Order: sequence, then C-alpha cells, then structure tokens
Amino acid sequence: MIDQLRAALNRRQLLELGGIAAAGAVFEGAAGCSSVVRRDVIAEPTSTRGLPGPLVEILHDAALAPSSHNSQPWRVVVHDPDHLAIHADLARTLPEIDPVGRELRLSLGAFVENLVISAVAGGRACQVDVAADGDLDRPVADVRFSPCPRAAYPLDRLRQRCTVRSGLRSTALPRELVARLLDADHGAVHFVPGQGAVAASIREATIDAFRQQTADDSAQRELARWMHFSNDAVRGHRDGLTPASMGITGLAGWFVRNFYDEDDVMKPRFRRRSIELTSRQACEAGGWFIVTSPDELPGSVLDAGRRYQRLALLAREHGVGLHPMSQALEEDPYRAQLVGRLGVAGVPQLIVRAGLVDAYPEPVTLRRPVNSFVARA
Repeated sequence: MIDQLRAALNRRQLLELGGIAAAGAVFEGAAGCSSVVRRDVIAEPTSTRGLPGPLVEILHDAALAPSSHNSQPWRVVVHDPDHLAIHADLARTLPEIDPVGRELRLSLGAFVENLVISAVAGGRACQVDVAADGDLDRPVADVRFSPCPRAAYPLDRLRQRCTVRSGLRSTALPRELVARLLDADHGAVHFVPGQGAVAASIREATIDAFRQQTADDSAQRELARWMHFSNDAVRGHRDGLTPASMGITGLAGWFVRNFYDEDDVMKPRFRRRSIELTSRQACEAGGWFIVTSPDELPGSVLDAGRRYQRLALLAREHGVGLHPMSQALEEDPYRAQLVGRLGVAGVPQLIVRAGLVDAYPEPVTLRRPVNSFVARA
C-alpha cells in the first residue's frame, strides 16, 4: 500500500497531504492500520521487581498523570512497600522550554496527586513530605503509607482522564459549574470567561509566545525529540506526543505514521501549520483556568501540579475538556506582560484552556510500564 501511494503521488502532493496532517485534519474511514493507543498495550503484570501487586497498581495509576510533552519525568525508589522516594528523572527534562524546572515540578505534583488518590482508594493513607531545597539531584518528595479506611473514590475518573485538544466548545461555561470546579481549591485556581479583554490577552500572548517558540530551532528540536510518528516508535517509547494524542486520525493519521519523522518537525511547513492549529485552538474555549501558587518555592510549584490534577479529574466528571496552554509563561516578554493583565493573587503556574465537550474522549497517550521508572533502594 505504501509503495502504491508513493508511486501515485508526487513529492509536492505528499507535502500538501503532510501539511494537512500536521494541522490535525481528520479524514475518517481511511485504509491502513490505526494508531497505537493506550488500550492496545498489554496491562501491567500483577507484580513488578518483586513489589506487591497493590503497590504496582498505585504506581501505575500515578503514572497516568499529565506531563509536558508527555515526557513522564518521574522516578521512584522503593525503600520498602510502605516507603517511597519520588525523584525527578533528569534524562526527561525539557531544558529549552522549561530551563528552571517549573513544569517538571508541576508534572511531579500531578504524579503525587494520582498516587495519593489511588492509595487512599485502596486503603492506604499517605504522608507526603516535599523537599524544601529544590535540589533535583535528591528526592523531591518522600511518601510513607499507613492503613486507613478505603475511600469511595471512582478510580475510573483518574484512569480515563486525558488532555482534550479538540472539540472544546466556545460557549460560556455555566457559572454554577465553574463554581463546583473551583470549590475545592480555596482561591488558588481562577477562572477567566472566554469573552472579554483578559481572555483576549491570554489568546494573544499564547499565540505570540508559541510563534516565538516555534521559530527557535533549539526548542523545536526538543519538541521533535518527543514526537513519535510510526506505530513501532510509539510502542517502543511509550511516551511523548503521537498522532493519536495530537488528534491526527484517518487518512492524515495514516500518512504521518508512515511518512513523517523527526526531521519533518524542523521544516517550515510543519512549523507554520503548528502555529495555525494553535491559533485556532486558542480561539476555541469557553474560558481559561489559571492555576497559581503562593510563591515560587519548589514545594509550592509541586503543590500547584497536585491542584491542577484535582481540577482535571473533576472537570472530566462534568464533561469539561482541559488543555494546558502555558506557552506565555514559558517565553519572555510574554510572561511578565500577561501576569500583569491577569490580575490574580499568587504566581500563575499553569494556563489551561477549557470548554464543554459533546463526548469526553477516551485516553490515547501511552505510559511507560512501572518497571521502567521504579528501582529498589
């Protein structure tokens, strides 16, 4: 089939079709194999590295947390089944877009929140002690378990959460729904309605910052490292961004899986189409959530990651899709300009596009198996 397509299409036609794919266009009913998604991957074994099955399940749930570029930057050292140390995996950092490790700590915070939720649902209370010094060469958090009554938490909410990049409606989120989503975080998460001057500032800063980021060869090369196009690459890495996670399906998805590689990410057409897609996404929102911390101390940033994960899990329950778009916090001068316009208390750590969805999608991004990020002390 691939050879026939190569013979039928000239180079210019292939590039045109590739441009459509990069923009995330959807052509249903295409021939050829489909994308690899999470349900295609064999489930975790009941025991890993000699660990008891319940602990493996907790760690598996923890690893369903979101992370920038789906880099999954966590490492766990097991001292004993009741004592874990959470580390940053320094081989999975993003030095170009996250040089100070802010998004790294947010990702680790989401991991810790999932771990705590899964543990308590299984009858294990968690004492989490976060390191104060911010030294990423040492553990960022220490976790100790103790018995407790099982919590009646719907773990499917955690296991089915995903980042929703398409299909967000621009209609306003109902006030009572926004109030329910904000209720648990005591003023540390703020909502900006999709209409108005502040939302316009967020859209403008997001698009301009992304355009600046896309023009930076180093940042684009970093992105290319985390993009896996072929099914073999997706299965081999089980991390990063894939055609399925970017919403590229059908004929366009088939094309990028078979013809794209990292070099294409560096080409002008890919960059241009990426900017067009981001511009459209920024204009499709019922509003924006701003996740803040009281200061920029490492523990406060990690806590903001936990806070975002709680918001994301609750949003899924209410049919609200969330898509972090924090490019304006990653690039100067947009961070300083936007922070002044937001007018929120605390330090903005995450900017999240939000909207009602007709049907909350199934998660498709793969996760690494537990034995790839766990070690015994």
